Amino acid sequence: MVTKKQIRKSILLAEKVLIEHLDNQQIREISSTMEISYREMESQLPLLKSSFNRMLLKISIDSLAFYRALLMQLRKEDALKLIQPFVNMWMDAQFNSWTVRKVYGSRFLHRLYRRYWFARTNKVNDLEGQRFEYVRPYGDLFYGVNVTRCGHVNFLKKMNAPELAPFMCQADFYIQKFLPKGIKFERSQVIAEGASYCDFRYIME
Repeated sequence: MVTKKQIRKSILLAEKVLIEHLDNQQIREISSTMEISYREMESQLPLLKSSFNRMLLKISIDSLAFYRALLMQLRKEDALKLIQPFVNMWMDAQFNSWTVRKVYGSRFLHRLYRRYWFARTNKVNDLEGQRFEYVRPYGDLFYGVNVTRCGHVNFLKKMNAPELAPFMCQADFYIQKFLPKGIKFERSQVIAEGASYCDFRYIME
């Protein structure tokens, strides 16, 4: 279920992205259409048991609502240009908390939390959600994870908007600024671009 709070926050972020590109009337119309988009997709949302999967899918749901609203005003190629700024701003909002930044930015807490995240998600095994393989540290590898099933790709394909999935992937590079000091994010392939799995690697510089 999409909450009113989620919709409200998403629309505020969308308006911040749009203010430099469209006039006030267009922005109001897109905001109104976004609310309609949420209602239309509600019955099609996957019933995920894992709280982590539900949290992860929010960015795809919000981006899809924004994208559908944009297509009512803009050509597809122009609408797509606004998705990455929206996704990046959405990610910044998730880290707008001292606690979140502290956990994600601490080497010990980060790795502990992420292992718990992967294990709990795998245990629930939502068929429309994420599936992970943890890669233990070795050499200069802080840790790694192979994403063997992607809820974003599954959902966006089901909603006839697979072109949005790569924007979700790019956000992983955007949020590396919140990683522990001295840790760099690397990846060579993603499911969204046809690979069999995504190879996330966190490297100690």
